[in-house]
Amino acid sequence: MLFVFQPRPGGKNIAPVPIEAAIKEELPDVLSNVVVTGEGRKYLTCMVTVRVEPDMKTLQPTDMLSPSVRRWAAK
Repeated sequence: MLFVFQPRPGGKNIAPVPIEAAIKEELPDVLSNVVVTGEGRKYLTCMVTVRVEPDMKTLQPTDMLSPSVRRWAAK
């Protein structure tokens, strides 16, 4: 698990897209979605989803982690 805490300067807006892109760039085979939010807060929060195996019949996500996520988690 990765925790990064950096207080935001009081009242300053920080664009979430570059932060989301940088996080996803670090773990492209592990993360499927990254969302950074902090509206009205003095800190940012990052929510991520990891890659999962799709159901081959419906192409819907399953609850099985992808092999790349399993390898990363086993480290």
